Amino acid sequence: MKHLKYFESIRDEFPGMFEPRKEIKSVPGFEDGTIDPDDDYVYDGMSDKERYKDFLKIVKERNIQEAETETIINIKGLFEDFYMSIQHHNKHLKILLEDEILGKYISDGFINYMTNKKQQGIIEKIYVDSDEYTPMINFKLNNRPHLDSTMCQNTIILDKIKTATNKYNL
Repeated sequence: MKHLKYFESIRDEFPGMFEPRKEIKSVPGFEDGTIDPDDDYVYDGMSDKERYKDFLKIVKERNIQEAETETIINIKGLFEDFYMSIQHHNKHLKILLEDEILGKYISDGFINYMTNKKQQGIIEKIYVDSDEYTPMINFKLNNRPHLDSTMCQNTIILDKIKTATNKYNL
């Protein structure tokens, strides 16, 4: 028992072994009240439109990961950030998704839950109909009928290579 050593954390014991802890940025609007992106009036030296631009930058950094061949989007994280901070969150989430993913090839994360089959194709239209707790986001894919039995999972993957190839093969 005399050889037992008590310490707060292993980071204290071996300081050069681990990377420094990253501080999580809070999303603007959560602490100070909801942001109305349509409001031009200046409060405390900054309008809600300007706050919304800061909000979008942080939310994209947190929930959209760019790789060389694919883009990974955390749909649930986007929804939670918008739901907690933005007035008319469904409307503005749809606008963001239209800017980011319309016309891109979805390769994973979009399923038909009746058949449990993965759906792939170019996103032609976005439907956002979310309740308080879950994002219910549906797409209409190019050259396919819109189905009510399809929906996004928590994370979707967009294929950059297939997007570029299909752009010229339509």
